[in-house]
Amino acid sequence: MVDATEPQFSTTLKDYDAAKSHIETLQEFVSTKHSPWTFDYSWSDEAKSLREIAVKKPELINDSFVHQHFITIRLTDKNIEDVDEQLLKFANLEYLTLSANYIKNVNSKNLPRKLLSLELNSNLVSELFSLCVDPPALVHLGLGNNCLTYVDDYLSGDHWPALLSLDLSYNNLTDLPETLRKLKTLPNLRNIILMGNPLMLTPGYRGFVIDNLKTIDLLDDVRIEADERHRFTQMSGLTEHELCQCKITFSVGQIKNVPKPSELEHPDEQPEFPIITRNYYLEFHYIGESQSHADVFAMGQDGGLDFDPFANIGSGAKRGGLSSISGPAQSGRDELETPMSLAMSDMPQPAPADISADVNQGTFFTALEESVQQPPKTATNVIR
Repeated sequence: MVDATEPQFSTTLKDYDAAKSHIETLQEFVSTKHSPWTFDYSWSDEAKSLREIAVKKPELINDSFVHQHFITIRLTDKNIEDVDEQLLKFANLEYLTLSANYIKNVNSKNLPRKLLSLELNSNLVSELFSLCVDPPALVHLGLGNNCLTYVDDYLSGDHWPALLSLDLSYNNLTDLPETLRKLKTLPNLRNIILMGNPLMLTPGYRGFVIDNLKTIDLLDDVRIEADERHRFTQMSGLTEHELCQCKITFSVGQIKNVPKPSELEHPDEQPEFPIITRNYYLEFHYIGESQSHADVFAMGQDGGLDFDPFANIGSGAKRGGLSSISGPAQSGRDELETPMSLAMSDMPQPAPADISADVNQGTFFTALEESVQQPPKTATNVIR
């Protein structure tokens, strides 16, 4: 006979300890580094906590709970080509990273409204129209290493009033004044990254950007100091004509096998005057071009080389024309070394060349000013 006063089902302390021990064992299985049940949680800051909830309170787990649980998602290098409406299920998502995929455009209607940060670095984005139609109030937008050639009206304060940080690095933006005209309309912009774009070659690039974008605190990940901002005051007044050029400065590591000039073989026999001026001609290939270009390099006493791509514009001079340098004759050495970074070696030996014509590939020679007191011009020398 069953006593009706006793509960039909009861949980003893032993049963409770067993259940607790079971949960602790499962937690150990999912958290131990070498456990077969452990996973990579780097794709979301909430992934690990969701797994722990599934162990402790499995009754809570359903599709709706999972979707609302995530605040950050990082899907990098997953061959993603499109962002569809399924992303809207993650209603609480604030940080989304989709870098290193194959995304060409993103439709803003498929982005959760709570989204604050969107990273699209290293994709195939070439236009921003669909992204800028009623987008969420982003504070950071990463578009670095894509295929953008212009920003137009898509990156303006009308579309992104809350934007604090914008990454446009390593695209193909070429028009600095026009780009800054659009970016100036972003009222809260504090950090802008433009490095890696052709417009970065504009003379005075950093100062021009700083003076145009009054609100930014960081440019190309470098903090803007107060004295720097003061120094670049009024640079925004430069005209487009003054900005429509670029300047490239580079250095040469070492030049070998430059023969000692004959007049230095017996320096005691040479007259003190006139001072001999030497011009050095160096020929190289621009990257991706098959035709060689002989441009003028002026080598000073410090061994530095300065290259001006506009040196011959308007002068009618051919590539390889002379450039004057004043100073004493070079000291005689069998090997000319300079504290520079580009080594010139293993170049083919050409036939003797006329220095008044275009320079043949691989030649290196000196030219002397005409003077009856100077020895005759040296023959064409070759870099080996």
